[in-house]
Amino acid sequence: MSNILSLLQNLSLFEGVAQPVLAEIASVLIKREVKPGEIIAKEGEVGDSMFIIASGRIKVHLEALTLAELGPSNLVGEFSLIDTAPRSASLTAIEPTELYVLTQPDFTRVIVGHSDALLGVTRYIVRRMRSQNDKTLADAKQRETELESKVAERTSELSEKIDESIRTNSQLMRVNSHKDDIIKIVSHDIRSPVTGITNLAALLQDDDIATDPAQVRNYGKLIASSSAAVTKFVNDILDLAKLESGTTELTTARLELQAFLKNQAATFEPLTVTKGVKLILDLQEPLTVDADRSKLSQAFNNLISNSIKFTPKGGSVTLRLVKREHQGKTYASASISDTGIGIPAEAIPGLFEKFNKIQRTGTSGEKGTGLGMSIAKQIIDLHKGDILVESVVNQGTTFSILLPLAA
Repeated sequence: MSNILSLLQNLSLFEGVAQPVLAEIASVLIKREVKPGEIIAKEGEVGDSMFIIASGRIKVHLEALTLAELGPSNLVGEFSLIDTAPRSASLTAIEPTELYVLTQPDFTRVIVGHSDALLGVTRYIVRRMRSQNDKTLADAKQRETELESKVAERTSELSEKIDESIRTNSQLMRVNSHKDDIIKIVSHDIRSPVTGITNLAALLQDDDIATDPAQVRNYGKLIASSSAAVTKFVNDILDLAKLESGTTELTTARLELQAFLKNQAATFEPLTVTKGVKLILDLQEPLTVDADRSKLSQAFNNLISNSIKFTPKGGSVTLRLVKREHQGKTYASASISDTGIGIPAEAIPGLFEKFNKIQRTGTSGEKGTGLGMSIAKQIIDLHKGDILVESVVNQGTTFSILLPLAA
C-alpha cells in the first residue's frame, strides 16, 4: 500500500490531496499487468477509466501513428474520471508493464464528500485542457512552417495541406481565445455547490445531527445533488469545448423522427408527472433524416428539459413534427412548444451564446449550467440544420429544429 500511496503522491493530478483521501483512492485501484504489444484501451471505445503506470512503458497512438510514449509515474485518460466520451487514441504496451486502473464509478464514490480534492482534480484537468490547446496550436504552427519550406518543390501537392493547416489554426485560436472565460465560469459555477458540500459535510460531524437519521439522509441527498451539479457542469464544459474545437465527428445513419421523438418524450414522462405538466405529441407524418442519434438526442433533451423547466404546473409542452419550407428548402421541422413564462425579446438574439449572462431559475426553482442551449445549437449546426425561436412573455415559447430530409 505504501508503494501505491507514494505513486499517487507523485502525480500532479492529486497534488494537495490529503493522505486519507489518497489512501481511499489507493484502496479502489485495480492492478493490471500487460505484455508487450497488448492493447490496453482502443480508440473510440467508451473511456471510463484512468491508467497509472507503475513500471514499464506504453505508447499512445492512432493506428500506426505514435503520439506519445509514457513511462513510470505517468498517467493517461484522466478526463475519463469526469467524462465518459469515446477515447481519442489507443494505448498499447511497449514492454512488460504494470498499471493501476481507476474507474470513474470508484473515483466518484471516493471523492464525494471531499470537496477540496474534487476541486483540485477539476482544476488540474482544466489546466490540462489549456495546455493541450496551447501545445496543439504550437504544433500546428510548426507544421505550417515546415510545409511552407517545401512549397517551391511541391507546390501543387502541398497547397491543400497548407489550407487545412490554416483552418485548424483558426479553430484552435477560437478555442484558445475563450479559455480564460471558461476558467472564470468553471471557478464561479463550481464554487457554489462545492461550498455547499463542504458546509453540509461539516454539519454531519455535529453529534446532534449525526444521531438523527432523517437529518443525515436529508443532508446526504443535498450532498449528492450538489455533486451531480458539479459533474453536470464539468461535462457540459467539456462537451462544448469539444464541439467548438471542430474535432467532433458525426456518426450518421437514417433516423425516423416519429419513433425517435416518441422515445425522447417517454424519457421525460416521470418529470412531467412530478411537475404537473402535460406532454402532448403531435407527430403528423413519418419523416426521415440522416443524423447522429446520440448527439441529436442530447440536443433534444436539452431543449425539451428547458421547456419543462420554464412551464408552471398545469401547463403543457407539445412535440410537433411536420414538413416545413424555410429559405427555399424543405426541412423536417420538430418543434417544442410550451405554455411557460416565455423569453423577453431582448434576450432571444443571445439565447444560444455559451457566455449568455441572462440565466433564469425554473418555475419550480430548477437550476442549470447555462450551457445546454449552446450545446444544442452546436449539434444542430453540425447536422446542417437550424433552430428557430418564437416567444411571448407569459404565454410560451416554441423552438423549431429544422433538419434536412434524407435523400
